[in-house]
Amino acid sequence: MTKGAAIQYVIVCLICAVSLLCSAYNIRKYNKPSKSLNYLRVSVIFAVASALIGIISPLREAGILNLGIDASYFCTSTFLICNIMCGLMWFWASETAQKNWTSSTLNRRLLLSLPFIVVCLLIATSKYHHLIFYFDNGHYCRGPLLIKLTFICLLYIAVSGLSAFIQSFDKKNYIPRKLYRTLSIYSLGIVASQVLEILFGRYIFPIRIVAFTIIYFIISERTLKASISIDTMTGVNNRNSLERYLHREFDNCIDTSFFLILDINDFKQINDKHGHLAGDRAIEIVSKALKLSVPPKYYLARYGGDEFVILGRAESDEVIESMLSQIRIKISQEVLDNHFPCNITFCSGYAYVTSDIKTIPDLIDKADQELYKNKKSR
Repeated sequence: MTKGAAIQYVIVCLICAVSLLCSAYNIRKYNKPSKSLNYLRVSVIFAVASALIGIISPLREAGILNLGIDASYFCTSTFLICNIMCGLMWFWASETAQKNWTSSTLNRRLLLSLPFIVVCLLIATSKYHHLIFYFDNGHYCRGPLLIKLTFICLLYIAVSGLSAFIQSFDKKNYIPRKLYRTLSIYSLGIVASQVLEILFGRYIFPIRIVAFTIIYFIISERTLKASISIDTMTGVNNRNSLERYLHREFDNCIDTSFFLILDINDFKQINDKHGHLAGDRAIEIVSKALKLSVPPKYYLARYGGDEFVILGRAESDEVIESMLSQIRIKISQEVLDNHFPCNITFCSGYAYVTSDIKTIPDLIDKADQELYKNKKSR
């Protein structure tokens, strides 16, 4: 490896390390603490360590840095262990986010982590058995088990990604569908980058580190976007997101496009009689029923307080009424399942984008009028 190529490699790794730290900061800042995010942050830490330690080997190969054999074994072992642990933490971040059975108990997590731990022990002791790597006349060489064990670890990530991909088609997962799709795509990216690095060598270009950096950067950007667009209590789109959606889509609306407002009945009485925590639970119950009942093609948002909005296209009133009937059934089921102290009902009003609707306020006002008319006729 030439000195110029080694320096270029080092610069790329340092840029990636700084970018990874910035991404980790954004992920932590704009999300509530959770096990999944904790695993993700630890994965970033191992990725940063891998990027920083990884600059030593190309410098040594180019003759810029002189290291003894013991120091070379230590640095390479640490680099490979950081790679393995980074993959393991990503696996658990993905599994925890999906709430899979694999992450449900500590014993299961320890049992499934065992292959990674064994690989790390083999890496740490490779100086004595050369099964993972060794040095021949000062040059790094792969051991007979390196690629095999690496693919076993990558298989974990691939399986988790496949699981996320399958769950992304589940109708029951409203907002998580996007998360699962993201996890599946990024898991594939991690596996592909590691395979490419194995095929084309470590010192040509830090493929895996760059791939990790891009993945974590996109995650942090999506995290920031979600913090602005998603209602934290219910997990559906918030009013800011709704307003952006309306301004973007209003000009494309046709006469089958509708705007529906749904309002929980007697919400103040629920708060007064059962407390504000019960009021929060009522909103969560309704939002869950909506996420289970509203077709994916429709846009669902929390308008504010106890009001929700649904936008979409329907060929007739019967389509909308059928959806509302399904929502009522789901709410009743959720009330029973959650042992809620009282029944939860709602009123709704909707308006189509007809020729007399010229602006967004006109559309909202017409739906509001229908809502209040239905409330009075209860």
